Amino acid sequence: MELEEHADAPAFLVAAASVLDADEARHNLIYGICSTLVDVPDAYPEARLWTIRDDSVVGAALMTPPFNIVVARPLDEEALRFAAHALHERSLRPPGVTGAIPEVDVFADGREQRTSTTASSSSSGCERFRTRRSRTPRTSISKRPSSAG
Repeated sequence: MELEEHADAPAFLVAAASVLDADEARHNLIYGICSTLVDVPDAYPEARLWTIRDDSVVGAALMTPPFNIVVARPLDEEALRFAAHALHERSLRPPGVTGAIPEVDVFADGREQRTSTTASSSSSGCERFRTRRSRTPRTSISKRPSSAG
């Protein structure tokens, strides 16, 4: 696998399309950040945009320091472990990871695995911020009788 960095949001969106388009609703935060980067490029001057390739693109992530890395649902779960390792090798230390379950856990576990084998501490220093499926409150809607008269 290979971690490929992209120069700007349009290039990233083209490269990551197969991953992001597979579940647009799940990746709305990534799309929103990219929209901001397109409309206001100076909003996050240190933005980092990555895809993970294994013959084709199988994963995507971005980070807008000082905020967490945001991970997409990969086409190959190993892509997130690989990204966690590759970022660690490049001395990039995201403060945390944001995304849905299970991808946020896979990335954080990969990060913890890597740091526990190379550092004296078993803590990765990587907070997890997960989104869970929310419950829709049950409401009863009753039809009102027509007041036409």
